[in-house]
Amino acid sequence: MHEKWDTNTGILSGDAMLILAYQYFENYEPIVFQKLAKLFSKTALEVCDGQQLDVDFETRNDVTIPEYINMIRLKTSVLVAAALKMGAIVAEANNENANLIYDFGLNLGLAFQLQDDYLDLSEIQKHLENRLVEIL
Repeated sequence: MHEKWDTNTGILSGDAMLILAYQYFENYEPIVFQKLAKLFSKTALEVCDGQQLDVDFETRNDVTIPEYINMIRLKTSVLVAAALKMGAIVAEANNENANLIYDFGLNLGLAFQLQDDYLDLSEIQKHLENRLVEIL
């Protein structure tokens, strides 16, 4: 969003989408609304933490595998997990099943992000190889 228009438009659009999400939760009974809002808020904060780690890691060359896994868990996996658990909440699944689907989402999100990052590295490697051929 911010790349197509500008930073302020991106921020305002994000704020509006956040408010709309909470408005959609209002369509549910109070107990479901509370569970959805609580999970949504927790997830939003986790994503912010993950994004900050990603920014911090850009200037580090000593990021460990556990640090990287934690960062992608916070940036990506919690989004998938929360989306799945929200479906379970709306379907009025019991807590055990809702938590199991959340855990599945965490693992699915990790698998997705690992694959995505691997593909990004493959593209970077191809670019570097092509650049090297051009130089030689």
